Amino acid sequence: MAFQKMTSSLRQGRDSAREIDWLKSRQNELNFLMRGERDSADMAAAVLGYLVEAVHGGSGRSTFMTSGPRNCALPPPTPVAGHGNRRHASASARG
Repeated sequence: MAFQKMTSSLRQGRDSAREIDWLKSRQNELNFLMRGERDSADMAAAVLGYLVEAVHGGSGRSTFMTSGPRNCALPPPTPVAGHGNRRHASASARG
């Protein structure tokens, strides 16, 4: 019983360390991708494409929101980037 608890604890620690390493690696890759000067649409497309692939997603969408005066309705979001299967992306945008 004690041996099983010990091995389970070690396995959980190893898995946790792997998750942290994965996250740090992806964060470093994303930071590298965002270096330099780009316009907002190019940056959004590059970041979205990276994130969709990093999490093995099928598609993604990025929008910009502009804020209006306080207590007023916001205009609809402006799509700036999309990645992946168009049919899936448009279906998720409707949903």
